[in-house]
Amino acid sequence: MEALGDLKIYGTFNQSAPLDRQVGAKKIYSIDLKVATDRWPLLIQLDLLESLFRHEFAGEVGNLLGFTMFGVPLAKSLERTNDSLGFSFQVGQSLGYYSSWAFFIISFSSFCCMGSSRTRVSWSIF
Repeated sequence: MEALGDLKIYGTFNQSAPLDRQVGAKKIYSIDLKVATDRWPLLIQLDLLESLFRHEFAGEVGNLLGFTMFGVPLAKSLERTNDSLGFSFQVGQSLGYYSSWAFFIISFSSFCCMGSSRTRVSWSIF
């Protein structure tokens, strides 16, 4: 997580730092992550992780985040595992995994950089 602090646009550790760098700028663009974190697909995260790292690493992340079944006792469902409802993470952020936010922000920032490269907006995350 500390490595994310090196990104100029990342403000989790110091929320005013990205804004302070914009003083005097003529245009400022903002991205609201509230909606993105709720519905950001796991497959997009894995595709981007695979392009940044290697197939095996992305596959292990997918196994950890997407194929780990969580049993919820007493929940009603058609798909049961030992009298529990089985859930797995497919979109949004998987609760309880410290790495999920880091994987999300890497994939989301990469996605935004790719999108901005197709416009006249220049955006560098480093």
